[in-house]
Amino acid sequence: MSKYFHLIITCLVLLSFVACQTGNEIGQMAENNSMDIQQSSLTKNSELEILFVNVRLVQEPYHAEVINTVFAKGRLKSDFLKNPTLEPHHLLCSFLDKNKKLVKQTVIENPLKPHYEYLDEKDEFANVNLELETAEFSLRTQFVEGITFLKIEHILEDKALQVVDILEVKR
Repeated sequence: MSKYFHLIITCLVLLSFVACQTGNEIGQMAENNSMDIQQSSLTKNSELEILFVNVRLVQEPYHAEVINTVFAKGRLKSDFLKNPTLEPHHLLCSFLDKNKKLVKQTVIENPLKPHYEYLDEKDEFANVNLELETAEFSLRTQFVEGITFLKIEHILEDKALQVVDILEVKR
């Protein structure tokens, strides 16, 4: 009987190790499930593509132009937030479908108005705000079939939106 008792205890211990998952593994499973849900909205052709759009922004006249677009195989760990916070003087960048309906959007700092912090001669922190004539920036997102346009809007002081440009995203 003691033979079977030790065998049963050993089997139960092994079974408990196999059946139990650590919190870290459960968290990874939850992350994978959310990724699967996000990926399920993608078509098979774009399932594992990341879209990079490089844009040049010009102050006078205020407009934007696509420098290039790159499609790379891969999957982002996280993508744009669903409801980005509108900050005055930032840019709202929206990816649109062929009917100009919103697919996804994000808010970025305005590259024409960079803010720098530095150490002055007295080793104290100082701030400087610059205004540039032209600047370049990049956007990266998980590609979703149907993305056709990139709309760039300047967020004004009262959080109203001023359309800078609507650019075509070409493959």
